[in-house]
Amino acid sequence: MITTKLNNAYAAYENGTLEVNTGKVSRKWLWPNGSTSSDYNLFALTAHSKAELRAIDAYIVNDRYIEVVVITTYPELYLCVKYVIWAYPGASGLRTQLFVKSAAGYTPPAEFGNSVAETVTFPAARIKAAGYYNDTQNRNRIDTELIREEDYTDTKSLTIDWASMIALFNEDGSGVCVVKESHKCVNQTGYETGAFVYHNGTLAVTGIGLTPRDITEDRYRFAWATWTIYFDGGDEGLETAIKAFDRLRFPTDETRDIYIMANTWGNTGDDDTPVHDNAAGETVLKDLAAAAELGVDVLQVDDGWQFPMGGRREGKTPPWYPEASKYPTGWDMISGPARKLGVTLGVWFDWTASADEMIDNMRLADFKYFKIDFACLNTRERLDLLVDKARKLRASSGGDVRINWDVTEIQPRMGYYFGREFGNVYLENRKPRRPTNVIYTPYLVLRDTWQLAKYANLNKFQIPLQNLDRINREVSDAWLHNFSYCAMIAFMGSPILFQQVQYLTPEARRELKEMISIYKKHRDALYRCIVYPIGSKPDNASWTGFQFIDGEHGHIVLFRELNNTSDTASIRLKSPRGCDMAVTNVMTGKSKTFTVNQAGIATFSISTPCGFLWYAY
Repeated sequence: MITTKLNNAYAAYENGTLEVNTGKVSRKWLWPNGSTSSDYNLFALTAHSKAELRAIDAYIVNDRYIEVVVITTYPELYLCVKYVIWAYPGASGLRTQLFVKSAAGYTPPAEFGNSVAETVTFPAARIKAAGYYNDTQNRNRIDTELIREEDYTDTKSLTIDWASMIALFNEDGSGVCVVKESHKCVNQTGYETGAFVYHNGTLAVTGIGLTPRDITEDRYRFAWATWTIYFDGGDEGLETAIKAFDRLRFPTDETRDIYIMANTWGNTGDDDTPVHDNAAGETVLKDLAAAAELGVDVLQVDDGWQFPMGGRREGKTPPWYPEASKYPTGWDMISGPARKLGVTLGVWFDWTASADEMIDNMRLADFKYFKIDFACLNTRERLDLLVDKARKLRASSGGDVRINWDVTEIQPRMGYYFGREFGNVYLENRKPRRPTNVIYTPYLVLRDTWQLAKYANLNKFQIPLQNLDRINREVSDAWLHNFSYCAMIAFMGSPILFQQVQYLTPEARRELKEMISIYKKHRDALYRCIVYPIGSKPDNASWTGFQFIDGEHGHIVLFRELNNTSDTASIRLKSPRGCDMAVTNVMTGKSKTFTVNQAGIATFSISTPCGFLWYAY
């Protein structure tokens, strides 16, 4: 008998039955020796092969969750499989993941079928699927939305190969949601991410990130993990359940994950300066001074520090150390001034750089925030290579380093639901003048942020802010907005000033400095909240916004867009219902009370377009 407990969660194995309980949900597996779990099936082979149960163990990890490991071997297939379960106390779901290696004598089978990572039996009255697009660099128009959602009422037989999550609903609005923790995006399937296959009341989660050719004897290779989450309360309950579980899987470290960043690359295309020279030491020193004045926490030196002034070594891999013509004294040129100014440094790397080179530079300049770019994870070898680099880099820093991924290109990278234990996701390049497909347009950034908030925690995604005075007026209406309004959009997530902040005018600096000062007083509270989109979808003419909820406390942020003609709007809140609500205007400090009806609707006023309200309650 095995019994492991953590708070109200436990795992127990006795007489061939494994039970894992979070205190909210419980799941049982029949796993006697000589059998295999019917919940997974590798390459359509293991379900019908002789199995030997070798070990079951359960232990507590970092006082956060119980990890259960079930090891099964398949002698006829020469395969060893770990089935790993994570149980977070109080969670509404469980995380499961396969790890696979071969035994001596293994050869990849010539004939095989689809792998199944997880199976859920649940007769559904309705099914919903959802996912997010990558390639945001080419999705900066009103017709290129960030999210895809589909509802299915004919649920007899479905194969959905574009979604990251699927929800199976009962008639009463309760149900089970399954999220694939992979790099799949709606428009990029990635590597062996499979599909959700629903047939006659049973859901099979296919695609494990492995083919038989990827299995080796020297290491267990991870498969894509699966979250199986119970929810009630219909579609709104589904949103909450996914984001609540996501916060357990990818928690926020208040000492490392809460920051405002500026990045040197966002100014590219604004003038005739070679773009890679924006990362030169003398230029970075000016940005450091401006960042410190504004209250920016991190300055990230982007691409170009490895190339000589005025150009780059075309066709050659650079040595991944600071170029002498830009940093005559090495990283000391900026690291000392950064420490004196109280600004933390970050740095950009091409993903092909070695982990050792990244670690060398980290130690030379005390870099804490890494942007690892240009990845194309279209093979298992490439995926493992990048994950291994990230793990080595993080371990060498004692866990201090954060690595930011991106979803800006069509190539398969980390996506929205994979790899976020390393850091945040940079959502989209938005620049001032060139190329025209990425020019910053406030309502489109707001639209993407609003849609992202439906099934993701915004505090794990970097939302850009540009220099409004330098943006191409023929392409964008950003010049008709104010810095406070646009900063407020970025504050809904993890803000990144994607610009060289030295070029902000004195007036812009004063406005942003005041906004940042106010935001910093409240951001810890904002990060503790789950964020929901409220109002209408941003379209440059709507009332829209976000509600931040942390129990009975929270924040309401509303935007009246540029082309909206109404001073007032009735907005449905997530909570409360049927009461008077006392709030404080964060910008003015004034308190007021307004009525929320039984449907959760309240009336708000903003006197001018491009205005916003920020209430704390």
